[in-house]
Amino acid sequence: MELLEFINQQPPSDLPELASACGTSLMYLKQVARGHKKPNVKLSLNIARLSDYKVPLKSLRPDIDWVQWHQDIESDIKRAA
Repeated sequence: MELLEFINQQPPSDLPELASACGTSLMYLKQVARGHKKPNVKLSLNIARLSDYKVPLKSLRPDIDWVQWHQDIESDIKRAA
């Protein structure tokens, strides 16, 4: 499911809270949904999580190899421990 479809399925009164929980404004979230803005990694992760992964990371940022990104993060955490 694309972000715009997900947003359109939500009650309009819930959208400001969704945007806030994602760490952004409703206006910016709608710009991302319409393809006018590209979400950063943190916003992408928040959107995916808050949509229960109905909006997949790959649909938000197809330019990121999310499997490799996850492996790199795990490796960094292990080195820091």
